[in-house]
Amino acid sequence: MVKPRINIRKVLLAILWMFVGAGVILVLVAAIRKSNAAHCESVNIAVVGKGPSFLLKSDIWSMMGSTGPKQFVGKPVAAIDLIALERKLNSNTWVQHAELFIDKEGVLQVRVTERKPVARIFTTLGNTFYVDSTGKYLPLGMGKPAMRLPVFTGMPDKLKLKNAEDSILLTGIKAISEKLGSDAFWGAQITQIDLGADGNFDMVPLVGRHIIHFGNGENVEDKFQRLAIFYRDVLTKTGIDYYRSVSVQFEKQIVGEKDGPISTSVDKKIGLGQSPAPPLAVSNSSTLNN
Repeated sequence: MVKPRINIRKVLLAILWMFVGAGVILVLVAAIRKSNAAHCESVNIAVVGKGPSFLLKSDIWSMMGSTGPKQFVGKPVAAIDLIALERKLNSNTWVQHAELFIDKEGVLQVRVTERKPVARIFTTLGNTFYVDSTGKYLPLGMGKPAMRLPVFTGMPDKLKLKNAEDSILLTGIKAISEKLGSDAFWGAQITQIDLGADGNFDMVPLVGRHIIHFGNGENVEDKFQRLAIFYRDVLTKTGIDYYRSVSVQFEKQIVGEKDGPISTSVDKKIGLGQSPAPPLAVSNSSTLNN
């Protein structure tokens, strides 16, 4: 019977890899021990997000249960409970996500991504909040100046995004808010948006006594274009207070109401003579078609 031959080369390679593996483990253990023995050198706090921050560094310190870096600087790294600190930060309504780590220089890095509100709301129960793009209601904050955002009234006291109606409502609020935030004229002209029981929006202008019946939050850009045409080609002739309401709720229509409804279609020329030079800065070059 022939005995199997032992492959010396494979045996040596296996032994070599065992030594390499053991060496890697020893290096990692040494690095961990060195890291744990190291001390925190400083703390760096960064609030991440677009636009001005609502949260200040002092707010972050307060959430972490501290008044400044003295509690951490000089402290052994192993004694700093990063998970507990992250949990404290993430429990704050204004914090979308918090991440803490200690870099190779011994600096405790605190990175906080804050929620960004898109509107200020007043509920049917009389409460007021900010609301962000996820439907989260955010407290205004004691001692902080109010943020300049579109104002919506008549809102439910809580949004349930699993509810289809609430999800559609939030989508409309975001679309309208984005338009008012990007258009200087409409952002200044629209002072308040009221949510009706039927789920439609009525807008209150700064100039003029008319109410703008906007409908739901769909086709926002098209509705504002039609509204701009009405302002430019009709209200410049009749005066800003001629109509008590203007509706762009229905597609391809602008309806102005005084004593009785006067309907104009964007497919037809308004028969009021030649329009003067438009006094408004209309963001789109659309005109009434013949």
